[in-house]
Formats: sequence, structure tokens, C-alpha cells
Amino acid sequence: MAPGNLTTKPVSGDEIEAFRALLVPYFEELNQYAGGSTHAAEDADRVCGPEFTRWWALDGEARAGFAVFRVYSHEPHIPGWEGSIDEFYVLPAHRRQGLGRALAGAVMDHMIQRGCDRIKLTVLTRNEPAMALWESLGFRIFLPLGEGAVMQRRIKPA
Repeated sequence: MAPGNLTTKPVSGDEIEAFRALLVPYFEELNQYAGGSTHAAEDADRVCGPEFTRWWALDGEARAGFAVFRVYSHEPHIPGWEGSIDEFYVLPAHRRQGLGRALAGAVMDHMIQRGCDRIKLTVLTRNEPAMALWESLGFRIFLPLGEGAVMQRRIKPA
């Protein structure tokens, strides 16, 4: 079931503090899956940097989550563009309504329109709902990383 009023919009400069505030419950939840402490302040600074695109997920007028992502060129010896979904969060009150799937689809469409031939993300493997979402969207484990894994979805055959 898809949410009726899902929209996405860029996080504007004057909304950055509201965005940082939403990072707090996100990092707290990640700690539950990581079995320890993330470096929330450093991670917040990192994802607020200029190399990242930040979108709100809005359910009607309510901020229901966010996505942080990048589009960049591959290694110099590999032609093409790659997308990276660096952080992705849906507030608990907005889950199980299709909002995460719709937000992921909007981000992936944006990346595909910019010429990405693959999209990567890192997920904590204990986070079964996240693993299930990304697998249902065609992502497969590309590189296991201890408690996590890099997942990848190819857009065009290499």
C-alpha cells in the first residue's frame, strides 16, 4: 500500500538544523542494530556536507523521513556513474505504509536519470526490515562487512 501524499523535497539551507534534529533518533535506532555506539556528531557533520544530497520524505505536510545520497563518477579506469544511498530513514509512525519503498524509488529514479549504472548502499544485516526492503528492490549483497554489508543494484548490464 503506497502512501497517499508522499512527496520529496530537498532539505534547504534554513532546514539544516531540523534535519540534524531528525538524525538523533536515526542514529539512536542504528545503535540498536550495531550493538554499540555510532559516532553521531561526526556522522551528522559528514552527511550535512556539500557532497551529499539530502531529501525530506513528506507524508502530506509531515516530515516522515529522509534520504541522503550522492551521484559520482566511478573509479578513473571504470566508465560511468554510480549512486550511493548513504543514509535512509523513515520515522516509526510512518512505517509499514509504503513510504520507504516510495522514497527509495524516487531516489533511485533520480540517480537513473543522472546516468547511474549501479547504486550501492550499506546496511546493518541485523536490521531485517531494511534488508528485506532493499532486497525487494533488487539490491544484492556485494561485499559483506562484519555486522553490515554493501548492497548493490546494477541498472544496466556492465
